Amino acid sequence: MANLPKGEFNMPPGVSTRDIPGNEPKKKSNLCRWAYDDIYDNYETACGRAFTLIDGTLAKNKMRYCCYCGKRIEENQWLINPGSNTKEP
Repeated sequence: MANLPKGEFNMPPGVSTRDIPGNEPKKKSNLCRWAYDDIYDNYETACGRAFTLIDGTLAKNKMRYCCYCGKRIEENQWLINPGSNTKEP
């Protein structure tokens, strides 16, 4: 075997790392999932941010795209803190 830097290995000719099961490229989602957190009264976004609405809901405020990553918003209907008394955001 050749002396390769740590983490590198030789692939046979004509074989790609994508051919290894489970190593397929992940599909990029065009959606940013937002979930309402009723304890903090904000939405947690899939892109790692938090957003608070002063009045209304995402639909009432006609929010369709994430203001952080620009992807289309998919509102998660499940609350982050299901033990609370709030049933709707």
